[in-house]
Amino acid sequence: MHLVRLGPLGATTYNVDALIEGYTSLVWNERQQTFGEFELKTPDVERIKALLPLGCYVSHLETGEVMEVDTHIIETVGEGVDAREELTVKGLSVLNILETRWIEAMYQKKRTMRMPYSAAGALCVL
Repeated sequence: MHLVRLGPLGATTYNVDALIEGYTSLVWNERQQTFGEFELKTPDVERIKALLPLGCYVSHLETGEVMEVDTHIIETVGEGVDAREELTVKGLSVLNILETRWIEAMYQKKRTMRMPYSAAGALCVL
């Protein structure tokens, strides 16, 4: 699977601009009812942390799903001489943006939706 970044953080066009290499594990889950998620593990902490800052978008070349990076976790793996740092990068489908959405009414008052809709249901309501 070829993981790619879709533009640098804050980009307004989402074109593939970086191929992410050097990871030891990548789990990519796409779901229909709940949000998809991904988890990447790598020993190349500083380079991947710089390539995938919090809030950037990633995808892979075999899907149309886009995920947003939302967590960096640095852990020490192994003991003694074999100990090394490992970065875990996690994220959710960009549809999770709809979970924290605001609806602005005609009278300029912001409010949240009254019911917990799925992403598709929220778009229908809007």
